[in-house]
Amino acid sequence: MIVDDDEIIAGCRKNNRQMQNLLFSHYERRVFAICMRYAASHDDARDIQQETFIKIFNALQAGTQVESLERWIS
Repeated sequence: MIVDDDEIIAGCRKNNRQMQNLLFSHYERRVFAICMRYAASHDDARDIQQETFIKIFNALQAGTQVESLERWIS
């Protein structure tokens, strides 16, 4: 199944767990790598990553305009 950014964004705005999981699985490595730059350990990076995705999902549900998920998340 190929899903584009617009479908993922629309699904996340509707609190669709499948689309949230898709967004997470697609960007988890990238976000984790960024978190590791700021964290003292893997555990700290995982905590930061979790908080980051919560903020991402909340921002999408709040209607934040996103042109490109990749640029916006990075």
